Amino acid sequence: MVNVFAGNKKKEPTIEPEKQDEKESARETNPEQPLTVIQKLRAEEAQLADEKRNLLIQRDQLQKKIKEQIENSKNNVSKLKSEVDELKAECTELNESLENEVLMQ
Repeated sequence: MVNVFAGNKKKEPTIEPEKQDEKESARETNPEQPLTVIQKLRAEEAQLADEKRNLLIQRDQLQKKIKEQIENSKNNVSKLKSEVDELKAECTELNESLENEVLMQ
């Protein structure tokens, strides 16, 4: 009798003994041991925390400069409005003086 399933049998992947030894030794000498991973992660965490702190300081400084510029601009606008009002008043006064003198002649 012929076994019809004999040719369809899938082979399980096997690891040759040499390759298995290489994998185990690679795992043992792998620099990515748990302590190394933790140290790298902590170093990265510290670096990111420093960067965050520096960026927060920079943001605060920039916000302070912007507020100062806004305040300076408001003061300049207020000062200019006052000067314009004074000049308008002077011009009105001079114009009235001129009209009065023309009417007197």
